[in-house]
Amino acid sequence: MKTSNLFSILIVTTLFALLIACNENIFEDNSGNVERNEGKENKKVIEEEITENSSEKNKAILGLEEDMIFIKEKAPFPSYIKNPDEGPWHHGLFLARSEDGLKFSEEKMFLEHAGVANLILTSENILIATFQYFSFINKKMFDVIAYATSEDYGNTWSSVKPIKIGGLNKGSNPVDPTLVELDDKTFRLYFTYHEHGSQYPQLFSAHGDTVTSIFYGEGQQLQSDGITLDPAIVRFDSIWHHYTVKHDEQFSNFLNNIHSVSQTGLDFQLVAEININMPMLGDVIQDEDGVRFYNGENSAFSTDGYDWTIEEGQRVQGADPGVARLPDGSYIMIYTNIK
Repeated sequence: MKTSNLFSILIVTTLFALLIACNENIFEDNSGNVERNEGKENKKVIEEEITENSSEKNKAILGLEEDMIFIKEKAPFPSYIKNPDEGPWHHGLFLARSEDGLKFSEEKMFLEHAGVANLILTSENILIATFQYFSFINKKMFDVIAYATSEDYGNTWSSVKPIKIGGLNKGSNPVDPTLVELDDKTFRLYFTYHEHGSQYPQLFSAHGDTVTSIFYGEGQQLQSDGITLDPAIVRFDSIWHHYTVKHDEQFSNFLNNIHSVSQTGLDFQLVAEININMPMLGDVIQDEDGVRFYNGENSAFSTDGYDWTIEEGQRVQGADPGVARLPDGSYIMIYTNIK
């Protein structure tokens, strides 16, 4: 499948973030060689290493936050960015709304120097936006997964804070966040991670009690023979569905939409590829009697999660969105604006 220049740019931005991460890992080997598991003793060890025994850079990030939502950047171009001409920090996130999930308007700037947004509405009716953030103010918040929350359906937002992840083997910074709420009201964060020694970046996950707590690494969740970026994940009819595109080593414009499933949200298994003329880079939500996938410009609908139909019309002039349906039936989208 040949994709548009719009998505080619977004693929490059994710790869750029991974390259940066390999050279500038904010969480520097914060888990050591501690074995990953769900035990309280292991979590305590990881938390102590992050909060007490890790590097100064790691300890410093724990208290960071920036009040930048809906605010125009005034800081000068930072000296710690070595390539001023290109990179994901030149893009920003915009917010849009829709009454029917198809026609979006009220577009406005959400956050500068950020991308690959995800958006969920929790069981307590709190919106949580997660995204890759490239601070122009503080190098310790450059190329990190960060979040902001809203208690009034997106009218006002908290400050931007980094998500804390522990228990990962040494590798790049995590990128491409997708957050889901579990039945027990805790959270799982899916992300792209290139573990040292692995040939390709792959799907990983971490679990946290709250979005403000430390997320503990759960390991790699999909075995793929190619590069998989930017996960979109939804639970539908008791099955967890994961969608993304697979890239070859040349990063050509020809992408395959891949689909994997899981009973538990862990250890996804590949099923048949989805052959539609639409790159499945973006977000997927449960909607009405099926699931809808948004990639920014376009959307597609499925009644079973396996067979998809592209919907008519353009959603927004952007890409890689996060979408949530609000209690009044309206929709809110945060997406990467690359005009």
